[in-house]
Amino acid sequence: MQCRKSAFIPQKEQELLSKTPIGNILSMSKSLDYQVPDRINCETDVRIHKSRQKDTNIMIFTGTFSVNFLIPDYLGVGKSASRGFGAVIRESKDQGENKNHR
Repeated sequence: MQCRKSAFIPQKEQELLSKTPIGNILSMSKSLDYQVPDRINCETDVRIHKSRQKDTNIMIFTGTFSVNFLIPDYLGVGKSASRGFGAVIRESKDQGENKNHR
């Protein structure tokens, strides 16, 4: 896959995108029969890229998100996790606590 153009996403859309990790975490928790004890909060910093995959133009998101929920490193989150996309990697503590890459 080859990324072409990168663009920042306006704040309003960033706020909408911050709901996606929350939904993914709640869905994962439900499938593991885990009841989330508190409200999950999420902040995102995302960029959108145009790319091509199998002769099809697609839009991909890269960036960081921060949640008040511990996610194991390399856990696949999102729609294409089974194909290797959406891997979560925790930033080091000196860069910010509970900040995750997507």
